[in-house]
Amino acid sequence: MVKVWNLNSIPHVEMFKGKQIRIEPQSCIDMEFYEAYEFRGQFKPMITDENGKPKLPESAKMIRVVDNGVIPEAIDQGNTCMVCKYKAVNEKDLMAHITANHTAQAVRDEEAEKFLEDKKKKKVG
Repeated sequence: MVKVWNLNSIPHVEMFKGKQIRIEPQSCIDMEFYEAYEFRGQFKPMITDENGKPKLPESAKMIRVVDNGVIPEAIDQGNTCMVCKYKAVNEKDLMAHITANHTAQAVRDEEAEKFLEDKKKKKVG
């Protein structure tokens, strides 16, 4: 079971698999893992005013699925190598580590490199 949170300032009401689901503002309900993600991803039509502009906050589906009932904070990985989890002292140390140990694993995207090179030339010139 996971928690499905409504982060909006108004209740979220939506039909899901033949049942009406209602989640009060800034609160949650329990759902099975796969059903929760299916519910979150289900399309909800845009509510518009008489001019065709989206009505907010009614149109916003602000749903978050949380595994342990606590909305997680972003975790700062700092200067950690994503391949081997080496913890570097600073960014320069991390780049030296990656260059020395993981260059064979690097994927080169020549089109992206050309784009970045052209972008640098435009800034300089």
